[in-house]
Amino acid sequence: MDISSTIAAFLTHVRVERGLSANTVTAYRRDLVKFDDFAKKRKLTLESVSRDNLVEFLASLYRQKLESRTVARHLVTLRNFFRFAQLQELFLEPGVAKDPPLIAWLSATRRNRAPAGTA
Repeated sequence: MDISSTIAAFLTHVRVERGLSANTVTAYRRDLVKFDDFAKKRKLTLESVSRDNLVEFLASLYRQKLESRTVARHLVTLRNFFRFAQLQELFLEPGVAKDPPLIAWLSATRRNRAPAGTA
């Protein structure tokens, strides 16, 4: 599935259904546009994004000298985005939406300051 269209659906969801503030939606949009640009350069689809891709993306944010809190916000954004895609069953591969390792990894990073390999 196309990441850009999933981003649009996610932003509508958080604005309309979850009632998040305009500032939060704007931050989500900014973070996801960065990730979408990263994914397009690597020709990634929603289903093909791997843990290694996310580690590479987050590491690229650190290389840009972004603050740890900013990188952590990107991680939270990605976790919410992929959880939304999972719940909406937007993954095309059979079985991926039921127990994708990517979602498990994103959820596990909540307990850590930064995912392994990014700092």
